[in-house]
Amino acid sequence: MFHEWLGHNRSDQQIQEGLTKTRERVAKHREQKRNALQGDEVTRYSETGNAHGNGVRQDKTREEEGLEVKVTSGGTEKEPPRLETSIPRHVIDSTWGPQNRHRAYCATNGLNLARETERFRADARSKRKARIDWDAEFDLWLSRSAEYAEKDAKADARPGSSVWDRDVTGQGARA
Repeated sequence: MFHEWLGHNRSDQQIQEGLTKTRERVAKHREQKRNALQGDEVTRYSETGNAHGNGVRQDKTREEEGLEVKVTSGGTEKEPPRLETSIPRHVIDSTWGPQNRHRAYCATNGLNLARETERFRADARSKRKARIDWDAEFDLWLSRSAEYAEKDAKADARPGSSVWDRDVTGQGARA
């Protein structure tokens, strides 16, 4: 026997009552959710916000399909729906290659086009990327590569800034 056990802990009866109430509450919530998915004119979220508590609910009536409603102290404000593209995305094709503008960009910025192309293809395949426009994606790739090359050139210009310029002890240049 523990002294004043029930003063600090719940009894078995209290635990069982809590579990029963939780089961009933969850069953009621699931039933409401099922009915909301089947009904046409049912609001899925409460006026005070969604489950995340951010004050945004989605009113799924037929008249307001797709409109997000922000609940404010003065009422509600409707926002336009977020548009999703219907253009299909696809993985990179084995026949894809750089365009003339990519060649010109590499020549201007001192990038190795063949190396960047192979790295780009390998990255796309390894991550199973699906994109709408692979040429535009390669434009971004090249611009980032040019930025990295510029940062590396600035770092290499500083004496002793590269780990390859120092010996094991960190003193002086390698022979």
